[in-house]
Amino acid sequence: MNFDLIPALKGMKYKEEIEEEFIEKMIHLHNEEPEAYTRKSNDAHFTASAILIDQYCEEILLLNHKKLGRWLQPGGHADGEKNLPEVSMKELHEETNALSAKLYDIIPFDVDIHKIPESGEVKEHYHYDLRFLWITDNKEEVRSNKESKGLKWVSISELADVTDEESFARIQRKLIAISSNILLSVGT
Repeated sequence: MNFDLIPALKGMKYKEEIEEEFIEKMIHLHNEEPEAYTRKSNDAHFTASAILIDQYCEEILLLNHKKLGRWLQPGGHADGEKNLPEVSMKELHEETNALSAKLYDIIPFDVDIHKIPESGEVKEHYHYDLRFLWITDNKEEVRSNKESKGLKWVSISELADVTDEESFARIQRKLIAISSNILLSVGT
């Protein structure tokens, strides 16, 4: 799959006001920082995440991140790869084993910029995270790996109760708003 960051960001269909600011910053990082897709960019770098939902748009998969101690979506560093949907897929497969999940769109479903606290030798920095929507009809295949304390399917209607992160409240609003479109696209 071909992926070009700037058209993908500008093509986002479901975005909230704060994401407009994130998009501007992401385009600036992409244009100005040669190491933006690697961890060599110490202040900020790109990451990609997977928003994995069931085929009925009722539940979302979260993992309990060992290092951060929070319930999050699967995702990780680009590590030099500029095809961020591919990074999202790699992380989804590695962290959840959701091998049959299908990418809904190569346009990001959500974008976020968030601070990562200092940890050991790694100083505080920012993740410029593109989140891609994935759909599965095989919830039973998921299992956690060593990077998490476990996985759980959470009702989309209860997502904001599980985590207090604003980005999850935004994702919840978006999923509720487009659930009928998702159901039509997967033929259920």
